[in-house]
Amino acid sequence: MKKLSIILAALAAVACNNNLPVDEELQAYRWSVQFEASDEPGKVINADIDDFAFEKLGRGEFKYTNEDATVVIRWKGVRNGMEVTPTVTNTKEGCFVRSIIGPLVPIDKKIEDYNILIPNGFGEIFTQTPKAEPEFTKANYTKAMFWKDKGKYFEICDASSVPSTPCRKMTMQWLAFAGAQDGLYIATHDPDFTFKQYNVRYYPGEDLCRFGLRSFHILFTGESWTYPTASFIAYKGDWHKAADIYREWFNSVKKTPAAPTWLKKSTGWLLAILKQQNDEIIWPYGDLSGTLADVAEARGLDIVGLYGWTVGGHDRFYPEYDICDKMGGEENLRKSLKEIRDRGMRSVIYVNGQLLDQNGTKYWADTGRFVTTTKADGSLAYETWHKYYDAPARTHGLVCHSCDVWRQRMLRLAMMAEDLGADGIIFDQLGNRVPMFCYNPNHGHAVPAIVYEQDRQSNLEYVQTEMTKINPEFIVMTEGTDDAEMTAIDMFHGCTYGVYDPNPAETASLVDKDLLPCHAFPQMLKYTLPQIECTVRHPSPVSSRNLLNYGTIFGFKHEIETRYAADRRYLLEDHIPVVEDYGNVTTKPDLNLVINEDPVAMRIYSKQVLGLRVKYSEALLEGTFKDNVGIALESDGPVLAKVFEAKDKSYSAVVLWNTSADAPASYSLTLNGRKPSFVDTPEGGPETSMIQPQALLVAIFK
Repeated sequence: MKKLSIILAALAAVACNNNLPVDEELQAYRWSVQFEASDEPGKVINADIDDFAFEKLGRGEFKYTNEDATVVIRWKGVRNGMEVTPTVTNTKEGCFVRSIIGPLVPIDKKIEDYNILIPNGFGEIFTQTPKAEPEFTKANYTKAMFWKDKGKYFEICDASSVPSTPCRKMTMQWLAFAGAQDGLYIATHDPDFTFKQYNVRYYPGEDLCRFGLRSFHILFTGESWTYPTASFIAYKGDWHKAADIYREWFNSVKKTPAAPTWLKKSTGWLLAILKQQNDEIIWPYGDLSGTLADVAEARGLDIVGLYGWTVGGHDRFYPEYDICDKMGGEENLRKSLKEIRDRGMRSVIYVNGQLLDQNGTKYWADTGRFVTTTKADGSLAYETWHKYYDAPARTHGLVCHSCDVWRQRMLRLAMMAEDLGADGIIFDQLGNRVPMFCYNPNHGHAVPAIVYEQDRQSNLEYVQTEMTKINPEFIVMTEGTDDAEMTAIDMFHGCTYGVYDPNPAETASLVDKDLLPCHAFPQMLKYTLPQIECTVRHPSPVSSRNLLNYGTIFGFKHEIETRYAADRRYLLEDHIPVVEDYGNVTTKPDLNLVINEDPVAMRIYSKQVLGLRVKYSEALLEGTFKDNVGIALESDGPVLAKVFEAKDKSYSAVVLWNTSADAPASYSLTLNGRKPSFVDTPEGGPETSMIQPQALLVAIFK
């Protein structure tokens, strides 16, 4: 087995007799503790290993002491690896501990040989040792890559924040250095899913990486805490073996809700903003069950997502969701929701899970400003959303989820949606945000407290549990993705890395992973936790063949979005818009896509592709994503293949996608040594040994 790292050089011995590497190596791995002064909120004080006196307690157990803290680091040999656990006691008067960083563990291997997998969104893969910043910053449009810091190292991080969990930047608590035949699995098997940050830094001068874990927990003077254990496990096989380890652990500590059958069989949704932030009505209530549902059905979609359905419109007057008389009134809304269900479709009503409009509502004056997350300087945490140049921006406070009044508000909103006749509710944004600190002394938590961590999980679980009692068929959704929320969320609205239409370079990299230094690796999350349901994200009124094929082969629900008046005209009249049609819109759809795609052809192809998924629903919608396990594929073109096992295990379906834009490809395929029973296509054509450009084929194995 090739040496994986300095610390893991002795893993073979560990596996045989539970021996650890020598103490001198373990004791040298750096760490630091971060304090904050109680009388100077926000002022951070760092104390690292050099500031402490050292004492060896036993084999692999070290104690570090000074007047501010006592830190005990325990290393434990386990099968094929080891674990490290820090315990911190805060003895510093007038300060609290915010976090511990480290130990920083050196990983001595070439990224070309051991690709780095990080669960940024649905997954990201790093295939090349960094040489210069531009080749990584331009590798993909989310800019989650290496960058240079102080001239010392490149760091694998997201451009806006360090990979943090639980949130869309770090959707699971593991990563891997994955070789073709073996690798290194690094994880924190933390059943509480507490706030942590992960990073891997590459040091050019030393030609090695270091893994660092930063774990957050508030420790006041005199308090002690044992932080989550970091595990380093060497495995044999490809990266799926690492994913198998995490899946087994996750399923032992988390129980995900059994999604209603209608949701498992669903192909996806048409997201419709009925009324916009500037008061413009685009889809009145009377259009929902007829015109709007027809638009969805014509494209093979069976859920209608209703955004901006209230007096305030979208991103305005939250959390007041009052039915709008100008849009048709309550009677028409109830009637339309019933008719949507009567025609065999479903509806989901939108509310925001965290935003409180600071202008125009009684709620803000009476409650909102008091339950908003408060920063160290006493100011309120907020977001500003500006949709139209001819309407003012809206500033929203970010609610503190530790407040019981918000927990109850969330439940009442879900009950309201169900009472109106909707089949589900989406609490927008709650899978997106990184946990943060709240310093408000009136929220029922310590000051400060980490919020958007377990409080957010708890609130969603509370709503999901109570709504299941009322209506087991009712679903709870949120935007973003993270595994900590899977106990409460039936389906995620995709808003994370790996759920968007990949650009040509990323599409090519799905077949040949070495083409880019870093790119999306959506099989990471979908294979690890196949029970997850998530839509693609596509803020345009027309799809692309690329996105339809991408969503099908990776098991995403599909979506298109109608957000503006020009979108409505496009959907109803096939009217190709020009930029002036969105003249007052701050965030326009992809005009190149809308202008260049044939709306009729795309409507037909969408219906065909999603119809194929319905035809083989037991595998492609209700089955288990197995990635490429067991597949042997030969092709003269860039063909991607993924397997889905039917829910009753009676057959498997392999989806093949010729990602080429202009060249057909031949293929030869077996699954676990067997040839397919038959093949099918979206168009229902005869069996063929060729796959046309940007085309799908489904091979059925019985």
